[in-house]
Amino acid sequence: MQKIEKTSFIQAVRAVCVTREIFLRLKNQSIWRTFLHLSFLAFLCSCFIMLAGHEAMLKKIEAPLDLFEASTGGIICKNGAIYPEKEPNKAFELMLLPRIKLIYSPDFNQFKADWINKNGISMLWFPNFWCLTITQPERQIIKSFSGFPDSSMQDMTEHENRDDLMTYLAKRNAEAQKKKHVKDDRTLIVSRVEIERMYLGGNFFYFWFEFCFQTLFLTVLFSIFYRFVGGRGITGLTFREIFCSGFYVAVPPMLIATFFPAFDLPFIPFETVFIVSYLIYFICVLNYLERMTGAKNTLSKQGD
Repeated sequence: MQKIEKTSFIQAVRAVCVTREIFLRLKNQSIWRTFLHLSFLAFLCSCFIMLAGHEAMLKKIEAPLDLFEASTGGIICKNGAIYPEKEPNKAFELMLLPRIKLIYSPDFNQFKADWINKNGISMLWFPNFWCLTITQPERQIIKSFSGFPDSSMQDMTEHENRDDLMTYLAKRNAEAQKKKHVKDDRTLIVSRVEIERMYLGGNFFYFWFEFCFQTLFLTVLFSIFYRFVGGRGITGLTFREIFCSGFYVAVPPMLIATFFPAFDLPFIPFETVFIVSYLIYFICVLNYLERMTGAKNTLSKQGD
């Protein structure tokens, strides 16, 4: 049995950016090692995006945060519930962005169905529970994601209309009232800085997840296509070899796509840059591996 020569992370990243010959070795790496390399690179790229682009990201939410801070004065978590620091007994609506509305109601009985955004996202804020709704007029469906301040019992549902959503919210309110009797003496004040940190942290995990998920999805899709559906049929390569190669193919596209959100480059989303770059490089690498594998097989037959 031929011993597989392992390639380190730094060697693999450096080599795949300058030459296709390295794939003759990388295609034999273990899937687990390949995935670890990819995950670590996605982590580094996400870190770079946050370091280089955090100011631009914070600038995008500066106006909504100013409006939120002026209207609420901040957030207070007390006795297992969440309140605005300013006028906690007064309901209000805030249009944070063109299609994103924040609605606070100190009492569910004061809440009105027509407050919900007709086209876009509504963030419903009650002291004892919260709900995020996404209204899609073309489908007449309202998607919702709800939970309690302690993040327990989260739930995702779909509703045909606002009346159906109100019935669901009443049920969640009843559940929240039962949980209200649980003793919780903690008092926390969430400042603007902490909100910004949560926003940046969410962006970091978004980029890390997107890089990993996009690579995994594209690799599986193209590996199946090339191995079992492709017109020429790459008979010299196994599915595992194509799969491992596909993971490492993602390295240059990932590095290229990283610069778009990091420096807030306009016009093209980083996902599009990544997908197009991946597809082009994947075809080039597989054509090379197919050609080299075919040549190796021909030499073997001549030797026999």
